[in-house]
Amino acid sequence: TEWMVRSSDDFYLIEPAEMLPEPVVRASGHLENFTDPEVSCADCRTAYRADTLLEASRPEGIDGLAPGEIGRLVQESGVRCPRCGGRHWTVPRPFNLMFSVDFGATGDEKAYLRPETAQSSYLAFARMWDVGRHALPLGIAVIGRAYRNEIAPRQVLFRSRAF
Repeated sequence: TEWMVRSSDDFYLIEPAEMLPEPVVRASGHLENFTDPEVSCADCRTAYRADTLLEASRPEGIDGLAPGEIGRLVQESGVRCPRCGGRHWTVPRPFNLMFSVDFGATGDEKAYLRPETAQSSYLAFARMWDVGRHALPLGIAVIGRAYRNEIAPRQVLFRSRAF
């Protein structure tokens, strides 16, 4: 990233905040749509991503399918639980991939650790446009981390990924 910024006067390197206010993630659609369908084995209670369980029997994926349809596919595919071999699954539910944070003096405001870095460049665009004196080309390079809460069928239900 650094070489790109140094190679041109039209590129700006920013390191934005890692927490985003709720209105930002709501406006981007992340609040409603940044989820994975999760099912649990009814026998051992281990959680799995439904699309991962269905990879072998449904290579085209499950994007856009309703939870009821995903549940039907999991049951009909006969997929076994990788941990215990069971074939009984819970109804799919959305697993939120974002970490929420309560903040403010009374803790009644909500923010989220950013799930991707792209949002930050959009938020900074007006400021960078002014800094660049309203001239094109204009490049913004973002450094920093993105955080995701991921389903991991291990000892705990979730793990954090920072990248």
